[in-house]
Amino acid sequence: MKTMTKIQMAAKNLFAVSPEAVWNYVRYKFGPRRPEMDLSVFRPILVAFLVTRRCNLSCPFCIIPPLSQPGEWQAYEADPEKVLRILDHPAVRRALYIGLSGGEPLLNKDLPEIIRLVRSRGYLCGVVTNGTLLGEHVREIKKSGVNIINVSLYDTNMEQLAALLPEVNRVFPCRTNRILRKSELEKDPEKIEAAIRLSRDAGCYGMYFGNYLPRGIEDAAEVIWEENLRYLQFRAEMTSKYRGFPIYWPTPMKRTLMPGDKKCRMLWHYLSTDMRGNMGLCCNYSTGHHAAYGNLFAADEAGGLNLPLKVAMRKALLAKDGSVPSLCRNCPIMCDEWVSDY
Repeated sequence: MKTMTKIQMAAKNLFAVSPEAVWNYVRYKFGPRRPEMDLSVFRPILVAFLVTRRCNLSCPFCIIPPLSQPGEWQAYEADPEKVLRILDHPAVRRALYIGLSGGEPLLNKDLPEIIRLVRSRGYLCGVVTNGTLLGEHVREIKKSGVNIINVSLYDTNMEQLAALLPEVNRVFPCRTNRILRKSELEKDPEKIEAAIRLSRDAGCYGMYFGNYLPRGIEDAAEVIWEENLRYLQFRAEMTSKYRGFPIYWPTPMKRTLMPGDKKCRMLWHYLSTDMRGNMGLCCNYSTGHHAAYGNLFAADEAGGLNLPLKVAMRKALLAKDGSVPSLCRNCPIMCDEWVSDY
């Protein structure tokens, strides 16, 4: 499915991406990976913008921490001027793909204009949404030039999306996403199948399942591990039953990692930032509302990409043994073939 998605995007957007972005991607794929990021070699290829801190759902597993003050969200709300400042940053220039997320990005009134701005600069642009507002906005963001819409399926929005997605997909075909949790797989697999069935019947072009991302090194109870025979059985059953509908299933986490299992390259290819330039560490450690993982507008050109913590983590990922950085312990992205290395 990953290969199919790449081919589809390349066919649709071959002449819409800047040559500099394509060349940067080639250099990333074939250039050397070192502990310190050298922007003259390559730059991140996937950049996530948190365009709002607001959301109309309250999911308990959300990785975006709450703000301390009720009106504090306004300082983090994206507008074209803030987005342009980040797009012009050396660490962001020449990225291939800009993903707009939140919070719920469709709550941001400037989202269509932001998409147009991102596309005008030669980037591919995607939106990650809970989908509940797509009925009102899908035509407008399609007109703005969005390339991909990813809809996250939760227990809190399934019923609403069952009614919304068929119409949305007639306007702009979406892909759905859902997090797999060990407890749900073993106690309530019907919910997982319901999400697959909804996605297929609504006309989505595919579905992506992600392994549960632990919140801290001790939080591993919901991760799907390699010895989980129920997962392997369920995956085979669903793949057979929904043959013809593309589903991505995550690679289970391994208890013992060999050097070749350390596939994660997110600290090289991925950058996330809020509108104040506060960066995340990776997809499992978001920006929060502080500069603990660096700030794009720090003094150095790399803008926090070479924070000592990040350099130390890259060294551990490159080490010729099975050890991993402490912050990566129990994280299934370490050996997942979808997100580990684009």
